[in-house]
Amino acid sequence: VVTQQPDCNNALGTVTISSPTGNNIRYTANGGTPQSSNIFIGLNAGNYVFIASDVSTGCISNPSPAVIVNNPPPVSSPPVVGVSERYCAGSSAVPLRALGENLQWYTSATGGTGSSTAPIPSTQNASTYYVTQRITGFCESPRVALNVIILPNPVVDAGPDKEVIEGNRVQI
Repeated sequence: VVTQQPDCNNALGTVTISSPTGNNIRYTANGGTPQSSNIFIGLNAGNYVFIASDVSTGCISNPSPAVIVNNPPPVSSPPVVGVSERYCAGSSAVPLRALGENLQWYTSATGGTGSSTAPIPSTQNASTYYVTQRITGFCESPRVALNVIILPNPVVDAGPDKEVIEGNRVQI
């Protein structure tokens, strides 16, 4: 018996019966419906006992020792992030920050490959980054959005141009 336990990518287990095999062999798990495949997929956590029967002879095996399919690992809680990061247009930015363990940064809400290096946002355009954490022994958390807001720089306007003649005053 080979068991593939649930993991962060597959919440259900798989058990493969390695012996006996053959065209006339049928397998059951916990007295369920017989099947011709020696592979049981989509198994929830629990104890399983397997029996093999030979349909050509009618012989039935002794029950297998109990096979345990574990629960999948728990999911990490999301990291803590601020509501948003604010920068003036064109200013210098620092790496984004979040509170958590083994942080992974993404540029999209789903898919893509995470980076353990916090991004330094551009201060030319608003953007959104996503971050997760993976606590040891847990699966990766859901992604949390961190918005980067770019504030416009103030524009100074002293009014229309005026000619200044040396020695005269000009009021702005």
